[in-house]
Amino acid sequence: MFIQDTVNSLIDKKQALTTRKLLNVSHLSSEEIRTIAITLSYDSAITELRRQAGKKFIFHVASPKSGSTWIAQSVGPYLRTQGWKTPSMTVGGGNRAQDFFLSELIRLEALDHDIFTDHQHCVFSSYVLDLLIAINAKVVFQTRNLYDMLISLRDHLDNETTVKPMFFIDKNQWFALNQSEKLDFLIYNVAPWYINLWVGWSQAQKVMGDNFLVIKYENLLENPDMVFEKLLDFSELPRKAFPASTDSIYTKQVFTRKNKAIIGRGELFTTEHRCHIERLCTPYKDIDFTVLGLS
Repeated sequence: MFIQDTVNSLIDKKQALTTRKLLNVSHLSSEEIRTIAITLSYDSAITELRRQAGKKFIFHVASPKSGSTWIAQSVGPYLRTQGWKTPSMTVGGGNRAQDFFLSELIRLEALDHDIFTDHQHCVFSSYVLDLLIAINAKVVFQTRNLYDMLISLRDHLDNETTVKPMFFIDKNQWFALNQSEKLDFLIYNVAPWYINLWVGWSQAQKVMGDNFLVIKYENLLENPDMVFEKLLDFSELPRKAFPASTDSIYTKQVFTRKNKAIIGRGELFTTEHRCHIERLCTPYKDIDFTVLGLS
């Protein structure tokens, strides 16, 4: 009897959430509310119930230091002028790993709109893929030459913060390293995370086909107009909604978090470093690593 009452209670509350009817929860304990919230947050059925037919969803996932802030601060605001929502699903920040937080989309009331997420440094998982397929989402995966990303990350650690979700090193530990030791740290401790990020999302690429778009930082530097137009096409905007000039999307005043924005800085890494990266990639015979600038 208790189990059936609990099930009925959850069903009623789920129905209330999906129809946006307000609930009287004054009689519930904080622990009961927490249990219900946890149960519903991971229920992908809520997403399917609340998504309106034909709504678009672009999940912008990116390797750190691949120019993702540039895309987020340029294309994102333009899509908002077209009625899109651009929510960030970064919950907690700091050392907490980024993920696809369904509960955050619900909290932000974004699911009834076309959605372009801000840059997400989200590691692939079958759970995320299942959710993306369930809501008929598309993925924009943004990346860059691996060695250049690592050097740009070194600059970021030097000049901004060492608090990152893909590794742990505090400020004092980082600044105690000389330049050679910093390069070693990046190759042996950080590069495996970048490789794993692409290996995972390449699995999604195989499943999603035309709903998966790869954007390279090198192309963004060389021809931002072409990249922005490709993203707008991928977003299925009608051509009449395109701006007359991409100057209305990208201006020099846009905050891009660029450091040097120079291709080829990764040449600082030694032959030994590059041999290590080759060994890390060896098990993945079917993965195309050219998107990371690796042969």
